[in-house]
Amino acid sequence: MKRHLHTLIILIFFLLTSKVANAKIIFIMPYPMHPFFTVYEGVKSAVKTEDVLLFDLSKDDPNKIIDIFDPISDKILVMGEEYYCWTKLHFAHDKIFAFFVLAPDTTTNGIFFFPAPKTVSNNLRRIRPDIRKITLLQSQSTSNNFFHKRVRDELASQGFSIQTTDFAYNDADSSFSMLSKIIRKSDAIITLPDSEVLSFPVYRFIARNALAESRPLFTLTKRHLDMGGAFWFNIDYYETGRKLGKLAVNNKTGWFFAPANLKANKYILKKEHITYEEK
Repeated sequence: MKRHLHTLIILIFFLLTSKVANAKIIFIMPYPMHPFFTVYEGVKSAVKTEDVLLFDLSKDDPNKIIDIFDPISDKILVMGEEYYCWTKLHFAHDKIFAFFVLAPDTTTNGIFFFPAPKTVSNNLRRIRPDIRKITLLQSQSTSNNFFHKRVRDELASQGFSIQTTDFAYNDADSSFSMLSKIIRKSDAIITLPDSEVLSFPVYRFIARNALAESRPLFTLTKRHLDMGGAFWFNIDYYETGRKLGKLAVNNKTGWFFAPANLKANKYILKKEHITYEEK
């Protein structure tokens, strides 16, 4: 009897440990992009006991993910806003562990590829203590965006006076006129994630006007910094991946903002006589 019990315990232990050994993290990106690959490398560095499988939806069949996915032990990390695969997985299994990067809400696990609102407000104070009135550039379609609201609330709580734009690309003439007036009345301008505001012709107009009025322009991408922005909130994608991997391994839920630091356009700073030392 004792021998059979001992054999049973060994069998159960083998099944449990083999299950853990076969656990997978399925890393899905909608298309090849340097930040996604960097996050992927960060995830791998934080994961010691599980395999990390990379899927590129621009060339890989989502059905393959469903075929290999184990809802008991596996986790899925979805980069970008590729919902097709998520929808299929959601209908295939009631409960899966997934992260949505770029678009989590209050009920979804994920990472915002944006800096924490407090990072924004703290850096504004550090660069220009005299800044009082801030313009947040956004279009009508993103005015209720969760991240945008968090930034507005944080800045308001720190005593900044906030004005927002409702830029409409289909009414560009009046919108450009409105932007000129708003920039003139601002101490600083922040471009929030918005495809209309960050389109090439609109952003170039914003950057030229900000420079003409000596107003520091803060942006969220290196490309827009090079187009005339004064400061850029640089996301640490590798560290973001490490945090994501640790959450996945430990079965933690929730969302967080990506770690970021502020980078400067030295040409703009020299022209505007702004003193700033990068940390």
